[in-house]
Amino acid sequence: MKTPVYTGIVILLLLWAFLARVEFVYTDRLGPDEALYGWYAKLIAENPAKIFSRETLEFHPPLWPCLLSLSHVFTNKTLIACRYTAVAVNLLGLILIYLIGRRLKSRFLGVFAALSLAFNYFYFLWAFSLTIDSPLTVCLLGVFLCLLQIRDGAGLKPHILTGLLASAAILLKWSGLVVFPAVLASYFFLPLERPLKRKMTLAGLPLSMAFLTALFLAAMNVVHLGTVFPNTSAVAYRSSAIGLLGHYIRNLKTILVVPHYIPLFLYSLFVVVRSGTRQTKMLLAFFTALFIAVSLTPVKDWRYSLLFAPFAILLAGIGLETLIEKFVKSLDKLKRAKTTVLFLMAVFFVFHSRGLYAVMRDTSSRVTGYREAADWIKAHDTGRTMVIAESPRMIRYHTGIEFQEFGGRIIELPRNKHDFEDLVRNTPGHILLEVDFWSETRGDELPSMLNRAEEQRYFGQFGFVPVQEVIRIIDFANGKKKFVRAVRIFERK
Repeated sequence: MKTPVYTGIVILLLLWAFLARVEFVYTDRLGPDEALYGWYAKLIAENPAKIFSRETLEFHPPLWPCLLSLSHVFTNKTLIACRYTAVAVNLLGLILIYLIGRRLKSRFLGVFAALSLAFNYFYFLWAFSLTIDSPLTVCLLGVFLCLLQIRDGAGLKPHILTGLLASAAILLKWSGLVVFPAVLASYFFLPLERPLKRKMTLAGLPLSMAFLTALFLAAMNVVHLGTVFPNTSAVAYRSSAIGLLGHYIRNLKTILVVPHYIPLFLYSLFVVVRSGTRQTKMLLAFFTALFIAVSLTPVKDWRYSLLFAPFAILLAGIGLETLIEKFVKSLDKLKRAKTTVLFLMAVFFVFHSRGLYAVMRDTSSRVTGYREAADWIKAHDTGRTMVIAESPRMIRYHTGIEFQEFGGRIIELPRNKHDFEDLVRNTPGHILLEVDFWSETRGDELPSMLNRAEEQRYFGQFGFVPVQEVIRIIDFANGKKKFVRAVRIFERK
């Protein structure tokens, strides 16, 4: 296929991916991390001085809330505006992986990788979410693209861009420190032709920029929080590497879009190690460094696999293209074979996306109901009302009432009876209590929301009466539906 044809395919793919994501931009779903970053975006939009404040730095660096706050400039600080920003960044990742594939081997590889990533379950799931994992993945794709440009001898500009993107990865999330081993591993495959001293100077520039950024951020944390890392799990490592590596290896078929990619991925490892170019070996080194770094962290979460999944997809694409070229020798037939493969992939993803949409509708029908509950709380807030919330981040986002530790009136629901009873006995005046079906933080000692009678009896002995209930429908992926009492509010006057 000619270049304009591939360009047209990429444009159509971006349009397809955008339309596939728009439906979920308008969902009522709001998770704890989303509510956290959305709240910080509101704070920064109202007062840019909050960028490096105790509230903003409490959990993660401030770059992502800053980017989300830009969406508030032309809107009324809506959640939807933030989600469109997240989708735009997610689509940027598809462009970057196409450019990487094209520079590594061919436009075929670029389209294969972009199509596969567009409908990768985890990349799709977090496309409209306000969490940082998708933007961090896009940052790493940008870093690797710049490294390829450095490999091709493109001058000083890609070194500076690599440093800026590596710094951005760290400013997004402390987990962005994985950029250090990934870049260092890639440096083994930089060209040796230029003078060694100049090469080492240029190679040190991106890492120096990233190191100074991390140092500055650590200093801000010490000043405002009294500690270097507010979320130590993001940068903690364990020495028992073998067992930890197995977590993501066992689930590689889920990470690689479909199980059929696993043989292609494994074959590409053999091809790259045996006869790969320096560029493809750089890809393998970058992927391996990310995979090991993510696997060594003690916290295991599917969304963390996003950091290395695009590079695994690129390797699978290299395996597929190598097989096609091995069995099809004629140039004309090779072009037709690649065109046919891309067409069949597009057809497959049309059907694959139907199941993906069903899962997304299931997911987006959960963790909902907070907006309606928050509207009721705002309508009955006396200005001195204390709000005890099982999901404090979501209630804060929708009500605009700050946490007590930052001068507000929202307190997180204690996890055990002793602390809860002490809190309500020592808090005079009007109290609103929010409990919900979705939260996983309630301790075993407190009554389950599933036992309505026991819940009312327990809270009733402290003067609480149920005053509001939000009903939601879970839209299961298998087509079944279920009504749940999503959020309940109790009041003590």
